[in-house]
Amino acid sequence: MTARRPGIVIFLAWLIPLAISLALVLGMYATNSFTAWKILRISGVSAFDILACLFLGYGVVRILSVARAKAKEDSAIQRSLGSIEVQEVQNQSSMESIPRRR
Repeated sequence: MTARRPGIVIFLAWLIPLAISLALVLGMYATNSFTAWKILRISGVSAFDILACLFLGYGVVRILSVARAKAKEDSAIQRSLGSIEVQEVQNQSSMESIPRRR
């Protein structure tokens, strides 16, 4: 992840709800129709609920996928370190079993 990316994501996380809210407020005050108010309220609530659920779902899936990839990477590192340690122990034991000449 680059240094700019978190800033952009945070900015968008604030900008999208602000834009929806401003559109609802301006739409409600631009009309006197009761039907238009109902439509704006329903669409605004739906937009907030749907967008929030989608972003939350994406965030959870992304966090879980990164955590899983990191766990696999750590496991692979541990396996490789374990095999290196086993090789070192085998090399030390084979060196000890070789008789030394004086």
